[in-house]
Amino acid sequence: EGLVKLTDPVKLAFQLVNEGFSLEEVLLKLGWRDVEGFTGRILELNNYIVFRNFRFKNFGRRYEIDIIGYREGILLCIDCKRIRRVGNYVYREAAIRQAERAHALSTVIWRYAGLLEIPTSEIIIIPIIVTVSSGPPRQIDGVPIVPIALLNSFIREYREHADSMKVYKVKPPKQLT
Repeated sequence: EGLVKLTDPVKLAFQLVNEGFSLEEVLLKLGWRDVEGFTGRILELNNYIVFRNFRFKNFGRRYEIDIIGYREGILLCIDCKRIRRVGNYVYREAAIRQAERAHALSTVIWRYAGLLEIPTSEIIIIPIIVTVSSGPPRQIDGVPIVPIALLNSFIREYREHADSMKVYKVKPPKQLT
């Protein structure tokens, strides 16, 4: 009927970007789940174990983290924002909420250690906002706001800026060690 069914939008997005299309424009044409998939794929290419739409309960509330990436004692809690340009208020609110989710996860992380394939040693949880919009990375209240075009370099270099970032260091309970 003259229709094309797209089975892997993330793969297509990578191909279009490799052919010179604007990453921001490509991702804005896709749905928010595809932006999360694109973000997860970048983490996988950097040898992270990735979980998408991770749901958990704590403090009598339900939480969801768009992307969790784990590698070598570091757990990245990523909230993906498929928005072009917004004011600081939106980013500030997103940073506050993401820090809250990361903190909530830090207090129950060991309940999910098996599922997340986390070894029973100290881990560091870092809340991050990844946005489709371009521009330089920045921090709000210690939460990095990273344009997706710079995510690859950020995850290779974030340790250099860890002193200024909000992090949650979590040791396993004695019964797990």
